[in-house]
Amino acid sequence: MIRNIYIVFVVVVLMLFHMDVNAQDASKDIRVMVRGDFLTMEDTPCMENGNTLVPMRDIFESLDAYLIWDNKSQSITAFKGKKTIKLKVGSRAASVNGNDFPLDIPVKVIGGRTMVPLRFVAEVLGAQVEWDDEDRIIKIESGKEATGNSSGNILNYGFAAQEGEYTYISVIGKGLYRISKDGQEKEKILGDEVININVIDGWIYFTYPEDHLSKGERGLLYKMTTKGENITKLTAFAVQSVHIIGDWIYYINSEDSKLYKVRIDGKGMESIYDKNPIGSFTVSDGWIYFKEQYDNALYKIRTNGSDKKFLCKGLGLDARIVAEGNWVYYDSYGNIDGVCKVDIDGKEQQQIIFEVVDSYNVDNGYVYYNDSFNNLYKVRSDGGSKVKVGSNIDLDINIACNWIYYKNWDSKDNDGKDYRIKSDSTLKQKVIMDGPFIDLKVNYLSDKPTPNPITLPSHESKKSNLSTREVAREKDAVAYIKTFDENGNPIAFGSGFNIDSTGVIVTNFGILKGAASIKCTLANNLTFDVKYILNYNPVRDIAILQLSDADNLPAAKLGASAKTELGEKVVAIGNPMEFHNTVSTGDISGFRNLLGIDYIQTTAFIGSGSGGGPLFNMKGEVVGIMAFMLSGTQNINFAIPVDDLKELFPSSVLMPVEGIGELESSIFESEPDDFYDNASAARLEMDMEGMLRDKKDEDFYKIEINKPCKIIITGTTNVYDDRAKDISMILTDQDGNEICKSQLQNELGQDFLDIKADINNGIYYLIVKAADSLDDTVRNVYYKVRITEGYESTGE
Repeated sequence: MIRNIYIVFVVVVLMLFHMDVNAQDASKDIRVMVRGDFLTMEDTPCMENGNTLVPMRDIFESLDAYLIWDNKSQSITAFKGKKTIKLKVGSRAASVNGNDFPLDIPVKVIGGRTMVPLRFVAEVLGAQVEWDDEDRIIKIESGKEATGNSSGNILNYGFAAQEGEYTYISVIGKGLYRISKDGQEKEKILGDEVININVIDGWIYFTYPEDHLSKGERGLLYKMTTKGENITKLTAFAVQSVHIIGDWIYYINSEDSKLYKVRIDGKGMESIYDKNPIGSFTVSDGWIYFKEQYDNALYKIRTNGSDKKFLCKGLGLDARIVAEGNWVYYDSYGNIDGVCKVDIDGKEQQQIIFEVVDSYNVDNGYVYYNDSFNNLYKVRSDGGSKVKVGSNIDLDINIACNWIYYKNWDSKDNDGKDYRIKSDSTLKQKVIMDGPFIDLKVNYLSDKPTPNPITLPSHESKKSNLSTREVAREKDAVAYIKTFDENGNPIAFGSGFNIDSTGVIVTNFGILKGAASIKCTLANNLTFDVKYILNYNPVRDIAILQLSDADNLPAAKLGASAKTELGEKVVAIGNPMEFHNTVSTGDISGFRNLLGIDYIQTTAFIGSGSGGGPLFNMKGEVVGIMAFMLSGTQNINFAIPVDDLKELFPSSVLMPVEGIGELESSIFESEPDDFYDNASAARLEMDMEGMLRDKKDEDFYKIEINKPCKIIITGTTNVYDDRAKDISMILTDQDGNEICKSQLQNELGQDFLDIKADINNGIYYLIVKAADSLDDTVRNVYYKVRITEGYESTGE
């Protein structure tokens, strides 16, 4: 009997030991993943009867609930949205908005830590819970929280916010208004201008800007109803970058530049990240993406301040951060200007814009940005399909109800004006609150312009050379050119020259960038408005303008650049640094072809403001258009051959000057263009920009040639001058037969690819692809291709 009892005892002990081991094995390797990443917790999860218990604060706060623990009653009260959840240690019931719900397992205190049933808490807070049995992972995904404004708008000071079909916008000099999508309904909410606008659940949250009349109110956070009632101060200190997500307001405290949050009811104010000052941040799907002020790295932390993770480096000192979808965008400065993005896990990083960006915003898969010439573009979030939206668009851009809102400064009135333009660029309006919005034409060049071929009277060249003094008398035909934005503010100045008594001005195309109007001053300080653009060539940097109401003006005579010789004496006249009619002399020191464009090299000095001016031979004839000087060198200057100008005369038309902003210097590939049938249309004398997504990607361009000629195709990459070797180009006929491949060249220290071919009229294709030597892991190689026409050929 004793022996039997002993055996039973041993069996029971072994069973209990086995059960304990199994229980530990079942729970020790359980991991909890919340919103895409593993949750760091104060204690490890434990499992009882198939139910997982986790530390209360970790799970509630990771799902953005506000938690109150009452130690006396051993009870938990949590708030999220319109839900109030109550749990009590030891109780098998929970209360949600006063209604009781049974619990499979009660709240327990284990090892001094209050543990709550994970599935119940997550699901009552609106999350979905999945169990991965193979990897023993509990995955919790929460739906998107309501937001008070978009991440991109807050980046741009948040002066506009969308709520349904309405936009709340702060208008310069007028205050805060609520307007309908069509602009017909306008309701004044507040008489003061505000920023950091967030609209959520019938309330408007805002701050007053730095120029607000009351210094004591500047930067303080307020809220009021959407009717402008019950204005309430929420902070006694200035804040920046206000993001409202769900129940929480996130902001930077201006006093210490640290990151804080507070509930929209004013409760639960706490510091989220106080290690170092914050430079920029945004909030999305339970995560805060940020950079510290003096660091170039991007990090993310949960909205409760836990689980800090490094994502990438390369941010500029003042980088601005936007989050949309699974990507975080930021601008960078230094070696590579532009906008980059990194995925939310930090695994993939790429640059999508390769130029200086004044401001940018992200909306519905597109990145909108201003370049340094106030042109507004949009590109797909992968960097493809660059499209111009508008011009003369300055400062910050906010997006609401498919409209892009912006403010332009008018120095003449010492005031700003509000505008908006459709995201598809079909309509632009001046935003006026005391009357109807004023429609402004966007596409002035959409109508077929009137042909206006240029014919100049013939002249005989002088038989003998003139003196420098005699050539300098041609200064009366030299123009001082000044460009202005749509508010009449000066943008740039340069030089040009008149070639006809009716006022036909030749200058550089580059001076037109960002302009809405142009004025030209000639001899005797006669100033004229430009009425038409007659023709232009962006890659050769030539523009021809027609003056308004001009007659009997002194005109320069055109020579033949093809007849110029090395060592020939020349005279340049221009307006360097706005010193009008400055004369410089020199020699023709060379003839160069740079990236497919012929130039005359000269020692006649060109300074800032001389571009577009004439280069005369010693017979007083223009043989070149001054273009640029090579920086860091001793008197190496370049002029565009005047024969390139003459090529534009037959195809000249009357284009309204108001359409200057629509003149593009380049076009972007149109995806998909990975085969002959869907090739992008190529244009001669125009830069084409594109991107190879990976080593297998190929871009096809269709080229139409209407006469036998020689074409020169050059290719460069947009990152470093020595990376042209990353791509290759192939020219084929319309049947896909290879004509020639590109060769790697170097000119003035820059690597580039080129193809030179004599071809007949017909259809041809250019294929741009990754070079065989390119690493398989490289992604998103940006390139620029230029197709120029050379001398006429027999086509043999």
